[in-house]
This record gives sequence, C-alpha cells and structure tokens, in this order.
Amino acid sequence: MLFMLLTQDTALPPIERIQKELSVWSDLPLVKDIEKSPSHYTFTLDETRCMIGLIPVPIPPQELELPCKTSLLWPDASAEVPKASAHMVINVFEEEKKIYSCMLLTVLATAVMAASPTATGVYWGCAPQLIRKDEFTKSAKKLVPHTPPVHLWVASRVAKDAGVTSSGFTQGLRTFDLMEIEAFRCPESPSDLHDRFMSIARYLMQEGTTIKHGDTFGYSASEKIKILHAQSHWGYKDEVMRLDYSQYSKPWWRFW
Repeated sequence: MLFMLLTQDTALPPIERIQKELSVWSDLPLVKDIEKSPSHYTFTLDETRCMIGLIPVPIPPQELELPCKTSLLWPDASAEVPKASAHMVINVFEEEKKIYSCMLLTVLATAVMAASPTATGVYWGCAPQLIRKDEFTKSAKKLVPHTPPVHLWVASRVAKDAGVTSSGFTQGLRTFDLMEIEAFRCPESPSDLHDRFMSIARYLMQEGTTIKHGDTFGYSASEKIKILHAQSHWGYKDEVMRLDYSQYSKPWWRFW
C-alpha cells in the first residue's frame, strides 16, 4: 500500500522536518528506529514500519494519462502533472489492518508534502486518481483519524446518460477487501450519485462489512434503494454491489 508524491525535489526532506509536520497529529508517537540513505528513509511510526523513497524520474506518463483526465480533486492535472521531474514513494508495511494502514499512509504523505517545497500532489494508484496537494492536505487534517477520508482513497466515475438518468461505478474499494459499487441508468443526477457512492463507501469502511444482498440503503427511513450483489456492468471480475432504484420514487428531473 503506497502513495506516490509528485515533486521536483532532488533530495529527500530532512527526517526532522517530517517529524515536525507529523506533530500536527498530537496522538502520534515520535518516529523511531530511523535508517537513512541518500535515496530513502525507513523508520517505525506507531509500531508500523514505513519507508519514504526518492526516485529522480517522473511517474511514467502513460500511467497518469487517464487519471489526469478524470481526477475530480485535481482539475488542472493535465497541465500541472507533467512539470514534476521526480516522485517520492511512501509505503506502510502493514497488510492486515488496511484502514489503519491507509490512515497512517495519508498522515505520512501529508507531512512529507508539507516538508517538501516542490511537492504538488499525490497519485493513488489503487483508485487510480490524482489529488492536488492543498485538497489532500485539507481533507487529511480535517478528517484523520476521526473518520476515513474516503474521497481520497476511492474514485467515483459517474456521468449523465443520453436520457435523464445517470450511471457510474467506484474504484478503490477492493483495496480494502470491500465490494465496488455500481449504478446503471439510475434516477439521480451525476453529482447526487457521486455523493451516494461516497456515503455508502464511508459506511462500508466504518462498519468493516459489505451490505447484504437484498438489503436497502437510504438517507431516511422512507428512502429505500436495494443493494444487489451482481455481475459488474463495467467488467469487474468480482461481484459488485449494484444499486437497484426500483423502489425509489422521486427521479431527480421531477420537481415535487
């Protein structure tokens, strides 16, 4: 599990400066067991082994071509991302507690970017999406560790259909051993569908479980959207949670 930070730095930020930036999260213990080399640091943070490495070349452009076009949290990525001449890799070596690991990884990425004068943003390959530095930092400081910053970890691909419906899917939930979410020709606007995807994803992460096949989900007791475990419409190999709006009574284009 890792983040890549886009940068023009030619050296790693001093570990002491990174530690200072980590102090924003007062409950975190000090970094310890530090091992240094010109290209990377390894250390222990909150009893978890971590690594920060500097790679003096850009992330391959072909890997970032689609995220540059689709990342909601970095609208001008296509113009800004090519300016990065290097990247840093931040890794947390904890495979079992995935939510915890990603929380720690998010905190660490925020601290490293604050310590790096030229870092411009984050690439999260599990979604995949690009996130501008200020957007990432604001969300991390506001939400972590109280609640998962789901929109940093899970991408929502939604669009208006040719008619008056919307469709879309998530990317990134499989990283946390959760089912991806899909909706096909649903009676919600793209922005409302995006918000619903994020709401369900946040619930799944906080509860640590998948909503059962046939159960309903809604913002109120009267709003009932059925969850179906079904084959993916967009080619995921594993089953997804498909939103069934057959009991949903108020399409977004009707004003009553």
